[in-house]
Parts: sequence; C-alpha cells; structure tokens
Amino acid sequence: MLPKAGRRFFYAVARGRETGVFATWDQCSKVVNGFAGAKYKKFDDRGAAEAFARGDGGATTSAPTRKKQQPKRTAFAPPAGVLAVYTDGGCRGNVAVDTNRTQPAGWGFVAVRDGHVLAERWGPVELARGAAGYLGAEKCSNNTGELSAIGEALLWLRDEDRGAARALICYDSKYAANITDGTYRAHKNVDLARTCQSLFAAERSRRAGGVALQHVKGHSGDAFNDRADALRADAKRARGRRTPPSAAPPMDDGMRATIAAKRAGALARKQRRAEERARRRRRPARGSRGAASTSRGP
Repeated sequence: MLPKAGRRFFYAVARGRETGVFATWDQCSKVVNGFAGAKYKKFDDRGAAEAFARGDGGATTSAPTRKKQQPKRTAFAPPAGVLAVYTDGGCRGNVAVDTNRTQPAGWGFVAVRDGHVLAERWGPVELARGAAGYLGAEKCSNNTGELSAIGEALLWLRDEDRGAARALICYDSKYAANITDGTYRAHKNVDLARTCQSLFAAERSRRAGGVALQHVKGHSGDAFNDRADALRADAKRARGRRTPPSAAPPMDDGMRATIAAKRAGALARKQRRAEERARRRRRPARGSRGAASTSRGP
C-alpha cells in the first residue's frame, strides 16, 4: 500500500549496520536486513524517530533476548551445633490413592549434627488404627508419606533425643510443612494432620531453643536429603516392617561416595540437555532469512 499523498515517514535504526534516521524503507532495509538483533521502527515524526535512534525508548523490533541466568542454588547447611532432622516420604505409583490401599508408601529420616549422623529411621505409612506406628493416615500417598516422616521425626525428638536445644526439621514437601505449622487446613487425612500439628506445637514449646521447619529442595544433590530419600525407598520395599531403634546402618564414606557419584551424574545429564537445547536454538530455521524482523516495510 502506498502512503497517502503528502505524508512523510522516517525510518529510525537504533541497532544495525548503521544507525540513524532514514528517509525511505529501501535505505533502512539495507542496514537492518540480515543483521542479528536489529532494532528499528517507522515514525511519522522526525523528533520521535531521532530519539528512538539515540536509544531514548519506544517499542522496538528486535531479535529475542536470552533469559537471564539464575544463580545456582547451594545445599542448605545447618548452623554449627544445631540438630537437624532430614525427612522424606513417598508412595510407589501414587495413583488412585483413595481406592488403592495396596501400593506401598513409606517415610524415612536421618538426624545429624555438625555433619555426623546421630540416628536413622524408616517405616511404612500405617493405616490400621491401633497398630504400632499409626499416626492417623487414611491412605497411602506421597502426602501421607511426607507427613508421616515429619511426625516420626518429631516423635524421635521427643522420645529418643529428649534434648532441649534448638532443632530443625529439614523437609522437601512444602505441603507437609504447611499442614504441620497450620498454614494449610487439612481436608483429607485430618487425624494425621492433627497428630503432626500437636507434636510440632508440643516439641517447639518443650525445647528451650524451639523447633523450626527448614525447606531443602528434593533431589538437588543434598547428601542428607538423598539419604532420607533412600531410607524412604527402603520403607516402601519393606511392606510393613519398621526399623527398630539404631538398626539402620549409619551413612559411611561409601554411601557418601555413592550419593556424590549420583549427584555428579545428574549434573552431567542436566548439562548435556542444556547444551542440546542451546544447539537447537542456534540452528537456523528452514527458509530463514536472518535474524532481522519479518517486517516488510511500509
């Protein structure tokens, strides 16, 4: 379409082979077509065009920019001298949990202070009222596994550790933590939720230093979170058996090396996937005519 008679346009280029204001699209296209990251725009006011060319603002036509890289997350390190209990729970399959009561679910935790393992426990999610280990769960699911892990950790703090110093529950399920501290209201497994809330409130009050909930990202390479995850997996395989006090073997150098190797492998796979995505982005699309805008001019 031709411009209306007497109307004049200005073509501003903020980034291209040359920058400035051009009188025609033909002149402008020669400095932007095929130029990666070109920025240009058509104006009907010369002052606005000159401001754009100087980089003073305005909408742009440009190549997409890369997403800002986020800083790498580091593993949580408990303060010196503080007792930290890492918890994890889960359910194999975790499907049709309202009707399927045969799929195994379990919990596990590892208590540490200054990097030294003090205790490890694991067991199944118990559904039978009156049975040893019953905390109020109505079904086997990821959520009841996570809640049971926190509940069992609090029981261990109360009945076995019996200390008064500050303690941390290092969880990876925000749902379970929010139920335990009352942020969320339970609509299912209400008795289990009440058990965890009661234990948390009582133990936080009993200990002079209190008890705090600390989030630790799951499957992030944190050695003790990985250990709790391994104990939880043992609990699901055990199908009803619980570890008696002190029965679980402490985490030795071999276990640490295994966890470190798994972490290195996971990081290497993540790096390979990132490199493959970067290669795909660099490949020109079929029929591509460069990184310039698809605008055809006036």
